[in-house]
Amino acid sequence: MAFASHLIELIPNTALAAMLITVGIKLAHPKEFIHVFQIGKEQLAITTIALHALLLGWFVVLWFQKGCESWHLQGPELYASSDSHFSIGFFFDGKTVVYGSMTVILTFLVLIFSRFYIHREKGFKRFFNNILFFYTGLCFILFAGNLETIFIGWEIIGVSSFFLIAFY
Repeated sequence: MAFASHLIELIPNTALAAMLITVGIKLAHPKEFIHVFQIGKEQLAITTIALHALLLGWFVVLWFQKGCESWHLQGPELYASSDSHFSIGFFFDGKTVVYGSMTVILTFLVLIFSRFYIHREKGFKRFFNNILFFYTGLCFILFAGNLETIFIGWEIIGVSSFFLIAFY
């Protein structure tokens, strides 16, 4: 009986994971990307953020299933010597879930609004590339597991902010 109740508890999470995987596979299919790229850069940017939202949702489902424990992923080492080393590291916890979700939602809304607001501007496609560049830096900061990763994200945000300000 205990096994059946445990299985019943997993049904909503499994259904959500299956839905996210199905939609993610549909959006990530190469034919869909080619079609979206032919429509325009703004649609590609919106699709990219939607895929990132699905990926974040999948991480949240896994995080809940694992008991809401913090995850730390140590990435590649950039520099190593006898007394110091620099590497890229990522961290995932409750604060990352909240800020990551808000970042995805706000970026998605900015892209939707900008799609109709600046559609006649000269650098329309460049603007969406700059927004995605800014979003990448913000994700580096949000998921940073060490100071080096925060620094990389901060520099990306600085450069992309310069480009966004120079857009006008």
